[in-house]
Parts: sequence; structure tokens; C-alpha cells
Amino acid sequence: MSRSTPFAVLRCASCGRTAWPAPAMCARCGGLAFDAEPAAGGTLESATTAAGGPDGEAVTLGTVRTNAGPVVVARVIGARPGSEVALRLRDGALEAWRPRRARAAA
Repeated sequence: MSRSTPFAVLRCASCGRTAWPAPAMCARCGGLAFDAEPAAGGTLESATTAAGGPDGEAVTLGTVRTNAGPVVVARVIGARPGSEVALRLRDGALEAWRPRRARAAA
């Protein structure tokens, strides 16, 4: 059974800079305290498909500029560059997909 959880980035408690993955200290101010900030979506900037995914099938990976700021790499499901995507962690992997409401508007 797969498990899905919301995705969050970290925001420096001292200066507010967002980061992902989790840094040991803030790159801007050297702060050591961070708060989780939800990053439920963003814009798919680029994507590429490669053969040989976990089941031997092709897998698409892309870069997503999150609404919280940082750019992340995620597995892409049913979205094209330039589209708004939702983000979630599923079984430890970050996934980006095109929300149903965005599909209906297209």
C-alpha cells in the first residue's frame, strides 16, 4: 500500500530564506533553526523521460519551482513544462502531477 504525505520545504527562522533539501545551516545568515513550510505546488519548469524506471518502464523527472521558492526535482505524472503542478511525497519519493481542476481548464 502506498503512502502519500504533503510536501514541505524549510524556512530559516532567522532570515526567512527557504531551502530544500534540509541544510545543516542557512546559506544566507548561518541560522540553525528551521520551520517547515508547506509547498503543495508550483510550476513545472522542465522535464525529461528516461527508460528503466522501477518496473522497467519509462519514468519522467522534472524540475518544479515551488510556490514556497526552492526548485525541486520530482517524478512527473501527466504534466508538461509550464503547467501548474501539485506536489506530494509518496513512499519517500517526490511526485508532481497536474491537479484535476487544471486539467479541466485546459
